[in-house]
Amino acid sequence: MTEQPTDVVDLGPEPITREFAEAAKRQYRATRIPIADKMPIEIVREIADERVRQHAKWGEQNHPNGTGPTVYQSAASSLTNGHLRDIAKRQTDRHAAAGVVTFADILIEEVAEALAEDDPAKLRAELIQVAAVAAQWVEKIDRDEAKAAAS
Repeated sequence: MTEQPTDVVDLGPEPITREFAEAAKRQYRATRIPIADKMPIEIVREIADERVRQHAKWGEQNHPNGTGPTVYQSAASSLTNGHLRDIAKRQTDRHAAAGVVTFADILIEEVAEALAEDDPAKLRAELIQVAAVAAQWVEKIDRDEAKAAAS
């Protein structure tokens, strides 16, 4: 692995300069309430760190997807992933209509939608949505902690 110059941040296939990263951070903060010190790329780094820990503990994992609308949640259950998706969607919609929707509602719905997918491309897209909702929830927790610390 080649070493990056100290003014370059490696964020994947195309490294960027620290100056660009800082400018992006400033722009991101300008577009929302500037409360949390973290921005999404830092959360992505935390997720990547956790993946490294998982890999160190379990090695490469190659389990079956276990998804699809007709796959049962367990051998003892009559609840298919398709049913779970529909239940989660109805609950999230009811809570949203009542003005009491939570991140838990949204994340459970996204996970249920992923579990109900049997097409690999659609499953992948759903899992990206799951990750995005989870990251957004982490941002909200960070904002809440920053507010509490400021008061």
